Amino acid sequence: MKNNPIIAVVIMMIAALKGCTTGGNTDDMSLFTKKYNLYFDSSGFESEKTRYAAGEEVTVRYDIIATDTDYHFYSDDVEFTQDYDDGYVFTFTMPDHDVTLNVESHNSMEYIPDDTGEATLSFDSFDGGGPEFTVKLSDESLVTYQYKTQYASSGHDEMNGAGYSVIFTFSAVHEGNTEMVIEERSPIADNLDHHYMVYVDSDLNVTIEEGDVTETYAADGS
Repeated sequence: MKNNPIIAVVIMMIAALKGCTTGGNTDDMSLFTKKYNLYFDSSGFESEKTRYAAGEEVTVRYDIIATDTDYHFYSDDVEFTQDYDDGYVFTFTMPDHDVTLNVESHNSMEYIPDDTGEATLSFDSFDGGGPEFTVKLSDESLVTYQYKTQYASSGHDEMNGAGYSVIFTFSAVHEGNTEMVIEERSPIADNLDHHYMVYVDSDLNVTIEEGDVTETYAADGS
């Protein structure tokens, strides 16, 4: 009986598919694995790939770090771990859907006016090694202050590496002025001192004037 070329082609295709599913090359198998997109809402993020299969470990870096700027990273699609190693590093397991990583940033020395006569300063941190902030007033009788932590979205406080804002609100006690330092301390990031002048006028309105930021010592102890 003569060889039938159509039958031969079909047999070869079946053998190739069988090799992919029974010990064949894993690269061939990956061609048939559904992959999901990794999106970034701004420049600065870097990853090895832009598409991952569900269950793959994903590592993302963010290395565009500006002086005197606080960063808040978040995602509505996945829980991630956030670390710092000469830049921010995020790790997570790819779910069975697309993922977008987002970043918000603002000047950490920014003074936020308040129409109540109070003044507010806001800083960013994150769970798992993010900086803590301590207020040091030369004249502690001039103003009182309160602080609160605020996560970007409900439920983010349950996420490893979740970012949050530390918000200080200053209220006047009497007229005058004083120097203030807010110490920023972290075991994995540079440690900074933020310098300010605090003014209280005769109507007991508080104004905060930005000063310099000095580095006390780096995270590696240098």
